[in-house]
Amino acid sequence: MSSDAGSKPKKRKRSTTPTTKESTKKKSIKSASAPVPTNVLLIDNGGDTLKYGILGLHKNPESMPNITARLRHQLTVLVGDEIHSVQPTQLVNTTRSLERGCITNLGNQVQVWKRVLEKLRIQVPVRTEAAEAFGWKLSRQTANKKAPLYFPQQMAVVIMVCPLCPRSIMEQVISIWFNDFGFSHVGLLTTSAFGAVPTSTECCCVVDMGWSATQVVPTYQQ
Repeated sequence: MSSDAGSKPKKRKRSTTPTTKESTKKKSIKSASAPVPTNVLLIDNGGDTLKYGILGLHKNPESMPNITARLRHQLTVLVGDEIHSVQPTQLVNTTRSLERGCITNLGNQVQVWKRVLEKLRIQVPVRTEAAEAFGWKLSRQTANKKAPLYFPQQMAVVIMVCPLCPRSIMEQVISIWFNDFGFSHVGLLTTSAFGAVPTSTECCCVVDMGWSATQVVPTYQQ
């Protein structure tokens, strides 16, 4: 008989590799310790028109159509304000990002958001999943030899969303601005809450008359 028959089995050493929950927790702690943003980008995500601007720098917000379109007999995709450069009769397959105030085509919306960043000369990362999916090689500012004025790692973005927006959509929006656009802080705010901020009354009713939907939301300030 073997002499090892009566020996006790050796105890296995526990792995020192952190579990998924621990890794996620450390990642969230790292995000929470991000530096204070130097600028805040505010986006009013409308169904027909998207308004945007940097708080404290732009007194009057700029706007562009929240759509993409293709040219007739071509594969060229025009995004946002680019559709103003051609005749309306030349456009085909116009695609909107929202329906009834809620994002229904997130891929189309990402393209319009990227156009906003280009207009404001905010650096757009080109080594992300969205960049690979849409073929973002170089931003147009780099191609035109215009250095970016702002870097997303030092900025925050606040996006207006409709009341009762599905949680799955909000999580995807937050993930895109964190991971694909590289912003250090991301915030979501309902249009009704934003409209009630300037008022001094305790209770008010905000009526948001949008392009594809009208939302009536009562608000209460404590």
